[in-house]
Order: sequence, then structure tokens, then C-alpha cells
Amino acid sequence: QMLYRPSSPATLWDTCILKADDAYHLFYLENGRIGHAISENLLTWTPQASIDFSGGPGDWNADGIVLTGDIVKLEDRYAFLLGALHPTTREQSYGLFTSSDLRAWIPHPNNPVLRSPYPADVNMAARDGYMFNAWRDPYIWRGDRGYHVLMCARISDWNSNTTGAAVAHASSEDLINWDHHEPVFVTDRVKYAEVPGRFEINGRHYLH
Repeated sequence: QMLYRPSSPATLWDTCILKADDAYHLFYLENGRIGHAISENLLTWTPQASIDFSGGPGDWNADGIVLTGDIVKLEDRYAFLLGALHPTTREQSYGLFTSSDLRAWIPHPNNPVLRSPYPADVNMAARDGYMFNAWRDPYIWRGDRGYHVLMCARISDWNSNTTGAAVAHASSEDLINWDHHEPVFVTDRVKYAEVPGRFEINGRHYLH
């Protein structure tokens, strides 16, 4: 059963949901913008105004937000990591935006704050066709020593016999300055290790 469909000609691509106070907020990619809808029961949704996070000409996000984001609750506000393709280099990178009401968002002056530690080459030949550099689909969680993020990535060490698809790992105390760590998973069985996530059961960590 279809629970929510944006009004035409809008599209609904990758999504994330946040519960704030007594309502659920759905955010989704919508033609370079972020679509927004609200529900009290996850069944009936009320559309909200779309949010334009695009920058000015030549900015890293000049063409709008086209990569999956993730949102977290801070003590007194919300933080949204959102990704864009640079208009000339096509580098995938992420900027930080904050809000107190989930409607009006303030970009961090140092955006983009989360960039890939791997080369940003694109259209690289592979054994099963051309592939693009990957740095997208953040999954954020708060740990004992700050924030952690998993990213769909492609490591530097790959050739025509591999894909270099990886789940990257970075950590930060403030969501602005990030330390990169060794990937938590590398595989040559797929082109992209998209939309990573993790959960805990009885003290063990699981990656999906």
C-alpha cells in the first residue's frame, strides 16, 4: 500500500525519518531539493514545503542536493549531513546544516565538512563497465567518544580486476572535523557498497 506520494511533478528518492516531539518527519531527495512530510502515526502524511539547500554558482552544492543524507538530534538543535556533486569536478562531498525547527536550515561556513579521503577520479574503467567514485549514503550514530559515520566509498587500491567497493568509517566530536579510519568492509563482489548501516544486539555490533 502506498502511504505517501509527493504531488506531481515531484519525485521521492532516498529517505530518512526522524521522530521529533510528537511527530515523525520524513525527508527525501526531490529533484535537487529535500522534500519534507510530517505524520503522527507513520500512515497519514502531511506535505511540507520543500527545502532548497543549493549554493551559489561554483559552490560545491551549486546543483542542489542529490546524494542521500542523514539527520541527528543534538542537545538544542538538529544536524543534517547532505551531499552534492561538485558542478565541475563531480566530486561527491557532504555539508553540515543545522536547524532548531526542522524547516529553516543554516549551512556551516566551512562546508563541505566531510570529504572522501580517496581520489575523486570519475569514469574509471572496470571489469564490468565504467564506475564513478563513491562517497555517499552516510549513516550517523553517537558513540562513547563522539559521532561516527559509515559511508558508501571506493578505496584507492583497486584495478580492472576489482571494484574497490567499501564501507568507509570516520569519526568526529563535533560533526565538523572528521578523522578517517580504515574501512570496516571492502569487497570486489559489487560495484557500490551502498546505504550501509549498523545495529547492536547483546553487546555485538552488526553491519548491513
